[in-house]
Amino acid sequence: MNQTKFTVAILVFALSLIVFPICLHAQVFNGNLSATELETIQSGEVLIRNTGSLNRMCVNSVNPVVEKALATAKAIKPAYLAEIVQVRPYVQGENIIQTFEDLIMDIQSYVGIPYYSEHNGIWVDLYASANILSLNRTDKGSDARVDLYMEPFGTITTAIHTEFTPETYYYESKNESKVKYNGITCVNKNNMRSIIVIFQDGDNLVFYGIGAVNAPTFSFIRDRVELSFMNRIKTFCNFFFAKLNEAD
Repeated sequence: MNQTKFTVAILVFALSLIVFPICLHAQVFNGNLSATELETIQSGEVLIRNTGSLNRMCVNSVNPVVEKALATAKAIKPAYLAEIVQVRPYVQGENIIQTFEDLIMDIQSYVGIPYYSEHNGIWVDLYASANILSLNRTDKGSDARVDLYMEPFGTITTAIHTEFTPETYYYESKNESKVKYNGITCVNKNNMRSIIVIFQDGDNLVFYGIGAVNAPTFSFIRDRVELSFMNRIKTFCNFFFAKLNEAD
């Protein structure tokens, strides 16, 4: 999928959901959402928040998978934090959980995800290659170890874990190797997480992603980390949210 098709898929998905009234339950989201952000969610669009602080996260611990996602993000004491939220109407008979699992565990599809590099002002591949070291899938989840090559940081050995029930889904990836930029370690082992959960809330399905990175905040590296890692995590979540729409 090139960047044009990727952008069109997101726009079609968002426009298709606007015709459905989405009634949010107050207990899912907290007071950290602004009125504009709340309107974005209610319209079915993808909301991306550069949260920055654990205290500004917008989702409450309404069930075990959300509680686990929040606890995992908090445990690494992130200096960089982002949230990705989308709510769509629940359709009886849709097997969204299994479909999403099949999509996101197609590791080779990570290669070629279009990513806009703000630093360079060009479109590049999010991951140039994905070498699967191990992969075990069951009817309750998956575990994988993958070498993902990401410019300009090189190969990042990544552990991927999923678990799901008919009602909930949990995805987590973490770096098992140091991430270096120009020979300098900018993220230590296990200090970068991408988390996605899916759960039903009344007549809705809530898709919630977290990007969390514990990395130095020195002025000479902060902007690079924020652009490179946080934007990549947001791009990754957005890609699979859009791809799920194509699979429907």
